[in-house]
Amino acid sequence: MSVQQSFPDAIVFPDGTIRPVTSAAKLWTYAKTEIRSSCTASTVPDYILSEDVVAEAMEDAGLVLKRERQPVFQYRSKRRRWPKSTTSSDGKVIQLAKFRSEEQRQVVAQRGYTRFLIRQHRRMREAADKCKRQEALTDEKTNE
Repeated sequence: MSVQQSFPDAIVFPDGTIRPVTSAAKLWTYAKTEIRSSCTASTVPDYILSEDVVAEAMEDAGLVLKRERQPVFQYRSKRRRWPKSTTSSDGKVIQLAKFRSEEQRQVVAQRGYTRFLIRQHRRMREAADKCKRQEALTDEKTNE
């Protein structure tokens, strides 16, 4: 008895976003939608906002679709992303460090240095405890 599992060609989210997973789905999306004007066949985006008609047409073409109940933001990465450097109105490039004031930068630096000192103190205390245990073991062996 074998269990056959099919891999979806595309995932359809409730808000109308389609995620083409396989290359066949990406090629179909490129060929059959208006996305051709904004990208090439090899640079089809991972998430495409479209109507339900496109998903139905994909099913009619024989592609396997998986319909999700959760919105797309549930699956996207939750890791923090830093803003990219941008140009201000006078044409200068603004870096991330310029978004924070000098006082905020000093607070962040002091917080990091305090964490460093706490870690160093903990390591030194653990090393001293280890040395004391070693000395106690050697004293027990010499007293026997």
